Amino acid sequence: MKRVIEPFMFCARPLFRQPSGRTLDTSVTRAVAMGVWLVVLSVAHAADPWTSLSTLSAPTLPANEIQFIAPARDGSLFVGTLKGVVRLRGNVCEAILNPTGNEKIPQPLKAWCLAELADGTLWIGHEKGAVRVVAGVATNFLPGLQVAPMVEGKPGELWAIGKNGNGSDKGLYRWEGQEWKRLPGSEKMPFEDMVRTADGHIWAIVEGNGVIEIDPAADFSTAVHHLQGITVTIIYPDQPTREQKDKKPSAAVWAGTWGRGVAMWDGTSWHNHLEKLKASAVLQIARDAAGGLWVATSASGVFHADPSGTTWKQDLVTDGSINLLATDRRGNVWVSGQQTGGLRRYDGTAWLVSLDSPLPIQCLVDAPDGRLVAGGILDGVHLLKADAVPQPPPAQPLPAK
Repeated sequence: MKRVIEPFMFCARPLFRQPSGRTLDTSVTRAVAMGVWLVVLSVAHAADPWTSLSTLSAPTLPANEIQFIAPARDGSLFVGTLKGVVRLRGNVCEAILNPTGNEKIPQPLKAWCLAELADGTLWIGHEKGAVRVVAGVATNFLPGLQVAPMVEGKPGELWAIGKNGNGSDKGLYRWEGQEWKRLPGSEKMPFEDMVRTADGHIWAIVEGNGVIEIDPAADFSTAVHHLQGITVTIIYPDQPTREQKDKKPSAAVWAGTWGRGVAMWDGTSWHNHLEKLKASAVLQIARDAAGGLWVATSASGVFHADPSGTTWKQDLVTDGSINLLATDRRGNVWVSGQQTGGLRRYDGTAWLVSLDSPLPIQCLVDAPDGRLVAGGILDGVHLLKADAVPQPPPAQPLPAK
């Protein structure tokens, strides 16, 4: 479950997903990584002055396995873990749910995603349902379903994917202010992930069979099925470049695939890129501040291109799986891999170590206050002050093919 951030919404994604859509069991990997971490922690050092928060230094942090970090409407951050969600204000973790006052809420709360609505309602998708928090009162809905992700359509209308193996309750759900209703026909499709595009449509990935484009104003039966028969791994709604901020949002939608590179929908037809990428799944897609395109893969490192997507360059070829690809407002591009761990930053010509750690980073957020906040798979939260975030050099054009 890992995805593009909707405003004030975030859902965690796994470090790696098989073609079947099932998340790999990372227990062995994590155990090995923890052993390595304990051995080298005393000698590890950070190239940039990151500050770390863990359950040892911040006892109110529920767990060190960070699933997501999401901006809140008041400028703070939500931090989701495998044992609950807290609000990070400054360097202090504030509780959102009181376990003793919410006996019906599953404990520990394995949080997968979060949505904060304009009226202050907070929704947390988790392993056994969806928790709604209103004025401090928590109620669990959709019990027994793994709920993730959640996407807000029009204001107050929330969409969610409910998964339950081959259970009869799985499908695509919509909250319209009173209750969750499953869209008729959606139970027949094994949905994996979804995003909302600038035109208000919902794009939902179907396991091993393309993606469904849904117009929330129309009946579900009119949804358009794109890329049928292709395993789509991620959908990325295009972002405007720095020069396009005042223009109409782009209608382009990028689809990462397993073994077929990336495809771009221009509103009328699909255009293929990186078609020779046969041995890798596309895990992440992003644009940098200058409009450059970036693609992270499961076995072929990173690719980046000019804004038009016509000239591509491959980097980090021997690094294997790049599970995290993120950009910030300054123009930095960040990666974290399962083999190398930590965080590296692209300076225009080379990848520089920023956070030195053998453990991979699960998520990275450009916080409202200018800080960078990263979540590790086993070592808690890492923070880099706004005035310590490096300024990248001006982007250089890629050489023509």
